[in-house]
Amino acid sequence: MAIAHLKQALLATALLAAAGCTTSQDFELGLMSLEGRPYKEAFYALGFPDGEREIDGKRVFYWGPRRHGFANTMATTTSSGIMLDNGLYLETQHIEVSPYEDECHIEAIVGRSGLIEHTRFDGTLMGCGPYAERLRP
Repeated sequence: MAIAHLKQALLATALLAAAGCTTSQDFELGLMSLEGRPYKEAFYALGFPDGEREIDGKRVFYWGPRRHGFANTMATTTSSGIMLDNGLYLETQHIEVSPYEDECHIEAIVGRSGLIEHTRFDGTLMGCGPYAERLRP
């Protein structure tokens, strides 16, 4: 189980490097920059939402894709032993195909004035990556 998490972390690190090193803090700051602005600015920044609901007289727009797929990851196997009183150490590298599932749920809460009062997200940076790229200055 720990190896699977390590592979996911390595894959996330590689994708972050390829995506220009956007961090979850950068993404959160980008979302917060929408607060106090007309809700349609979130549409321009994030694309049309996946849905809308009303809670306590406020509109809540949400975006929430889930991506599934497979990624190649580099794995290393290490073996050691003793051969004729000498230490033997062998290391091999190979590529493994690992499944991944990325989630991202973003909400923009809009008051009666039509302005965004609060934003939040939950998910992986890989899942939210496409949105993070759109919010980069």
